[in-house]
Amino acid sequence: MKKKGKLNRTRRFIASFIDSYIIFYICGALLLIIEPVFKTSNWAILLYIAISLVVTTILSRKKDTYFPNQCRSLGKIIMGLYIVDSEGRIIKDKKLLTNRVKKTFYKFPLYPISILCEGKSEGDIEYNKEVN
Repeated sequence: MKKKGKLNRTRRFIASFIDSYIIFYICGALLLIIEPVFKTSNWAILLYIAISLVVTTILSRKKDTYFPNQCRSLGKIIMGLYIVDSEGRIIKDKKLLTNRVKKTFYKFPLYPISILCEGKSEGDIEYNKEVN
């Protein structure tokens, strides 16, 4: 059982990395659009930072709801993970999924450490959910 738990934590950490990479890649694409328009002025840099923060927040909080039939993020799909309740049923409630991620997002710096050490995020703990 220990081996499975450690494997699950590793897969979940990789899924989180994939999701973060996709979100930051989208923000980088926005920079490619903004930069030529404003010719790298101070305003362009401030605009890029503001847009990136908004895009990162929106994409991160809704990441488990973008695939309607899956109800999990692209990283979780790639790693074969599902969000389940305490009885093992797959969660499909989009509001619950969004609230779960929102709770985790507010404590983001602790998220990778929490996943590697405990195998659960703050949202998982508060809403009594697991990622398997």
